[in-house]
Amino acid sequence: MKHEPMLELRHVSRCYDAGETRVVALNDVTLTIGAAEFVAIAGPSGSGKSTLLQIVGLLDRPTEGTVSLDGRDLGALSDAEQTRLRLETLGFVFQRFHLLNDLTAIENVELPMEAAGVPPAERHAQASVLLRAVGLGDRMEFRPSRLSGGQRQRVAIARALANNPRIILADEPTGELHSEDKARVIDLFRQFHAEGRAIVMVTHDKEVAAVAERQIEIRDGHVTDLAGPPAPPRVDGGRRRPIILLPDGSPCPLDAIGTEETGPPIRSMAPSGQVLAPIQPVRRRRSRRWPSLALAAILLLAAVAGGYALMGGLGAAQPSPPTDQVPTVKRVGRGEIRPDSEAIVRSLVGGVVTRLSVDIGTTVVENQEIARVRAPDGTISVVTAPWTGTITNLPVHNGDSVTAGAIIAAVGDVSRLRVETDDVDEFMVASIHPGQAVTVTVDAIEGRELRGRVRTVALRSQETEEGDDHYPVVVDLDWSPPDLRPGMTVRVHFPEE
Repeated sequence: MKHEPMLELRHVSRCYDAGETRVVALNDVTLTIGAAEFVAIAGPSGSGKSTLLQIVGLLDRPTEGTVSLDGRDLGALSDAEQTRLRLETLGFVFQRFHLLNDLTAIENVELPMEAAGVPPAERHAQASVLLRAVGLGDRMEFRPSRLSGGQRQRVAIARALANNPRIILADEPTGELHSEDKARVIDLFRQFHAEGRAIVMVTHDKEVAAVAERQIEIRDGHVTDLAGPPAPPRVDGGRRRPIILLPDGSPCPLDAIGTEETGPPIRSMAPSGQVLAPIQPVRRRRSRRWPSLALAAILLLAAVAGGYALMGGLGAAQPSPPTDQVPTVKRVGRGEIRPDSEAIVRSLVGGVVTRLSVDIGTTVVENQEIARVRAPDGTISVVTAPWTGTITNLPVHNGDSVTAGAIIAAVGDVSRLRVETDDVDEFMVASIHPGQAVTVTVDAIEGRELRGRVRTVALRSQETEEGDDHYPVVVDLDWSPPDLRPGMTVRVHFPEE
């Protein structure tokens, strides 16, 4: 399917200075993305995928080249115009969700509409419809800590749709999800594409990239177009009145739906006919229950032993299985690459982020400005770096509404990286000790195996967001290769006994 040009990048390059080294993230990229086109951007870690998405989303500026939307040079826009464009035209979906933990799901979805000036009753009604459409009608009043990873991602998707964006920008939207939740999120993106929205999605997952209409590969900052599958047909027949499918399967115009009871009609939220099919409940993945697995193993061994005893009673003497043939459970923990030391920077006041002075990867010094927040009374609060380091996390962007104490950025020492685990349970932790040698494999870098040693093992368990107990283990890496980045997920292989 051919699409009219909408978003164009011409000879775009982006370079970063890392000490005395100059890093080229994008190198002379020329690219056109059509209206209502579904594009997947793939490539190895560190190839420039996220940098390209940040430039398209006005979260970063190119070192050279131009980016235009509908023929308008975005680099010529003022900060206020860029903020308005991000608020009204772009919808962002991030791998790590970036929900505000002290707000409920519906309050998180309402935030962009609040920034856009939508009246409270109307934004609450629209947020309700969006959450029901993504299958979270019974989770509206839950805070993020009470939601699973897939549920939090669907809240983030509903928030991205809040102001009826023409373009959805998704950065590894399924990277933190298991297979069931990943399938549900991909189904949602398919629906948005069928509605006529443009989708630009960064992913290193080939299965996820395959659902896009067009695939682009980035390697070493260079872009190559790959063949993609044919675009799915428009499910709405080209009608421009948005509809939603009710639980009984009957269509209903979205702009005719009221609030929970009899509230005002809800304004249209799709640039063309919107069909958000009801999502059937999917059984939530059960968290690993090692006691159940251990019991099953004991029963299996008992059954085997009983079989040998029975055969012996029938006169067929059988030797007992040698102990060295009993299989051992491979002891692997999940973890994440983190800086050796890291400081969280928070806003002292609530308000709207009016300026971001840094980006992820920016090197800052102590007391350097990171962001500015305008409080409701008009006063400006400047958020500064607590010490010298590198910006490792930036969960906000210009125009975001934040509360007092909200995380604005994280500043870390990336010269040395370590691993923190998040799923070592009581059955694994008993045989893990400081100084123990381990191997670490990196999910995003095929074939990469690193070595390290256990630095610390928690003495007390912590509760995960899913309600499971785990004992955090910190692993020092013997060597941090230059393509390793904070936030990458890894597997820690502990030695077997």
